[in-house]
Amino acid sequence: MSDTGEAVQKLVAPFTAYDIFGYLAPGATLLLTIGLIEAFLRRTAGIAHTPLRSSFELLRPTDSSKQLLETTVITLALVAASYILGHIVASLSSLFLDRILVYKGYGYPYANLLQMQGELTGIQSWSGYFYRGAFFWLNFYLVARFLASVGALLFIESVTMICRLAAMGSGLLLISFIIAKVVVSSKQSTSEPQFHASIVTAFRRFAALYDGPANTLAGVLNTRRAFDATFRETYRRSFEKQFGIEADSAGTNNFWFTYCHVLSSSGKYGSMLSNWLSSYSFARNLSTAFYCGFIYCFLTLVIQVEQFEHASLYERKIIVAVPLVVLALACVLLIRYYYVYTCYFTKFVIRAFVLLDPQMAEHMRLAGKAPMVDELVKSS
Repeated sequence: MSDTGEAVQKLVAPFTAYDIFGYLAPGATLLLTIGLIEAFLRRTAGIAHTPLRSSFELLRPTDSSKQLLETTVITLALVAASYILGHIVASLSSLFLDRILVYKGYGYPYANLLQMQGELTGIQSWSGYFYRGAFFWLNFYLVARFLASVGALLFIESVTMICRLAAMGSGLLLISFIIAKVVVSSKQSTSEPQFHASIVTAFRRFAALYDGPANTLAGVLNTRRAFDATFRETYRRSFEKQFGIEADSAGTNNFWFTYCHVLSSSGKYGSMLSNWLSSYSFARNLSTAFYCGFIYCFLTLVIQVEQFEHASLYERKIIVAVPLVVLALACVLLIRYYYVYTCYFTKFVIRAFVLLDPQMAEHMRLAGKAPMVDELVKSS
C-alpha cells in the first residue's frame, strides 16, 4: 500500500459510519440550514450582522493574498463545528425523543412488541398522557407564536390576533398541567382510586389531540403491532435458557442482553444491526437538526420582525415558507426515526436473537436451511 493510502486509512479509521451519519451529517445540516437562512435574511431584510456569518468572518485573514489559507481554515472550522454541533444535536435528540417522548410517553418498542405487561402501564397512565400531551402543546405554542409573527409580517391582523390568543391559551394549558403533574407525582402514593381515575381522564384529554393522529399513523405503519403469541413464547423460552432470567422480570435487559448476544454471536447480523442503528440515529438526529433550524428561524423572526419592513411581499412570503418547510422536514424525519427504530432495528434484534437459539437453528437445518444457518451463525 502506498504512503498516501496509509495516510488516508489512518485519517478515516477513527471515524465510523455512526460518526458520519449520527454526528457529522446532522451537524452539517444544521449549519447549512442556518447559513442559508442568514444569507437570505441579509439579502432581503438587509440585516447587517447574523451570528453564524459574523463568526466565520472573524476567521478571514486580513491579507487578501492568503486565499488558500482562508479556504483551508474555514473548511476545517466548518468540519469541526459540524462534528461538535452533531454531538449537541445527538444529545438533545437522545434526551427529548428517546428518553422523554418514546420512553416516558410510550415505553420502549420491545415492551410492546413482546407484550411485557409490567412495562406497558405507562402508555395508558396519566404520566404517559402527560408527556405526549406536553410534547404536542409545547410545539403548538411555538407554531402559534410563529404564525402570529407571520400575520404581522404579512399584514394579516386577524391571523395575528387568533394565533396570539391560541399561543396564550396553549401556554396557560401547558403550565397548568405541568403544575398538576408535579402535584399528582407528590401525592400519588396516597391518592384515592376515584381521584386517580379522574386524573387519568384529565390527562387523557390533555393528550387527545396528539393521540388521535398518532394512533392513526401507528395503524398505517404497524409500529404498535406486537409479535404473535407463539413467537413471544418462543422468545421467552430462549431468553430464560440463554440468560437464566425470566423475560418478564428482566426489564430493559430484554433489549440489552439480546442486542449484545446477537453482536457477539453473528458477524452478519451484527453488520445488519449497525446499519439499522446508523439509519434510525441519522433520522432522529437529522430531525432534531431541522427542528433546531426552525427554532432559529422562529427566534429571528420574533426578535427582528421590524427588520423586514423593507422586504417585498414576495420576499416576506419566502421568509415565512422556509421555516415551515424546515419544520415539515423535521416532522417527516421524526416519523421515519420511530418507524425504523421500531419496525426494523428493534424487531431485528429480537428476531435475530430467537434465530440464534441452537434449538431454532436445528429446526432450520432439519427444514433444509443449513447453509443459511451456517453462514449467519458465525463469530464476528
